[in-house]
Amino acid sequence: GPVFHLLMKDGTLVSGGKDAQGAVRTWALGSAWPTRLDLTPGGGLQDVGVNPLAGRTTGKVCVRAVAVRSGEVIVGTSDNSILAVNLESRAAKLITGSHRNGAVTCLAAHPTKPLVASVCEGGRVRIMDLANRLETAHRDLQDPLLCCAWELPDGEHLAVGFASGEFRILDAVSLLERKGLARDYGTARCEAHNTSRKGIP
Repeated sequence: GPVFHLLMKDGTLVSGGKDAQGAVRTWALGSAWPTRLDLTPGGGLQDVGVNPLAGRTTGKVCVRAVAVRSGEVIVGTSDNSILAVNLESRAAKLITGSHRNGAVTCLAAHPTKPLVASVCEGGRVRIMDLANRLETAHRDLQDPLLCCAWELPDGEHLAVGFASGEFRILDAVSLLERKGLARDYGTARCEAHNTSRKGIP
């Protein structure tokens, strides 16, 4: 099936996609074979606390998004769950089991804090505290969201992209459009991506 997300960090490539067995693969550059993190029951992961694999009996978990932070792979799935898997111990924990309606479409690890931002097809942007497995903020933006990214190097802003071609720049704490930024960028369509407009190639 298709690959939905790729991420490269510190010499390792992480991939996730429409795998019939719900696996994430990590590839060390120069290696011919990947390490497989199987998310299905009996896939070899150790459950920590709440069982992150509960209810998944069909083995048809689709990985839609991945992020990497401090030795963990953060995984967003087609059934609205977000998991964290430790690469060394292969221990898996559930961060959240529900992300409103629609699959998680993108994850972004905060550059300095134990936070992850996520967006979904249902239009919700959410920030989760990975250490405590608590939501620190969310906002419903109504339209399907496809991507998100923190501002570097301090994560003061969070950019989110819509299926419509629009993007917004949000305050990372309140998730409201930043004054000054919203007027120029936040609610404007990105012309380079809006190919339906006249005169845009």
